[in-house]
Amino acid sequence: MSDSIRGVGRALRGAVGFLTRLPVGGSEAGWNAFRRATYTFPLVGYLVGGLAGGVFVLPVQPPTLVAGYLVVLYLVTGVTHADGLADLGDALAVHGDADRKRAVMRDSATGVGGALLLGVTLLVLALGALSFAGVGAVPAPA
Repeated sequence: MSDSIRGVGRALRGAVGFLTRLPVGGSEAGWNAFRRATYTFPLVGYLVGGLAGGVFVLPVQPPTLVAGYLVVLYLVTGVTHADGLADLGDALAVHGDADRKRAVMRDSATGVGGALLLGVTLLVLALGALSFAGVGAVPAPA
């Protein structure tokens, strides 16, 4: 196996280890390879999307599909992304300069801005998944 193929595999393993909760056995070499290989971001996105979207082949009612989709999405990616989104919402809601906004992002408490942004994001994800499942689809006017 050539060094370039091994390097791609190492970078992909580092990306999966960093961006998901999948047990791929992370290492310092994988992390460093991932940092140099930004093309691995969409590849991991395809993996996460395929795993989460796989629930749509199940023979269950659409609301159950959407719940399954959200559960798989958060099981695969972990809640770190949701925590970061809540931190961003808090920073957007706080008044003050950039230092004040950074301080709010480091604070472990979730404020109104974080709760609102996280709630709206989950709502949009759920509605998008329901639309994909064919629930509430409204034809476009001709």
